[in-house]
Amino acid sequence: MNQQVTPPASSSGADNSGLTATAGQESSSAPMVDIPLSLYWDEWSRCIGSRFQRDQLYRLGRLNSCSREWQDLKTAGRAKFLQYKDPEKCKKMMDSTFYKKRTTISPTAGAIWELKEKPGWD
Repeated sequence: MNQQVTPPASSSGADNSGLTATAGQESSSAPMVDIPLSLYWDEWSRCIGSRFQRDQLYRLGRLNSCSREWQDLKTAGRAKFLQYKDPEKCKKMMDSTFYKKRTTISPTAGAIWELKEKPGWD
C-alpha cells in the first residue's frame, strides 16, 4: 500500500536537489546572507579566554569586558532569524558588527600600530 512518490523532473534541467521549502518561508529575489554564528561564537569565546585576557592585562593594564564581541554574537543571532524575512536588513545588521569593521581594515590596527591617513614615504 505504501507508494513512493517521486518529484517531477525539472523542465529547465536545473538541479534542485538541495532546495527545500518550509512553511512561512517566502522565496525572494534578494540573495540570502551567510551568517556564520560559529565565527561570532569563536570570537566571543576567544575574548573571554584566559590567554586573551592575560594579553590584554599585560598590554593595556586592564581586562577586556568583551561587550563588543557579545553584541556581535547577539546581532548575528537576530540576523539569523531575520534572513528569510528581510535579507537586506540582515545584511545591514551583519555589516554593522564590530568584527566586520575590525577585519575590514586590519586585525592589528589600533592594537599594535596606528593607521596613517597618508603613507610615510610620500
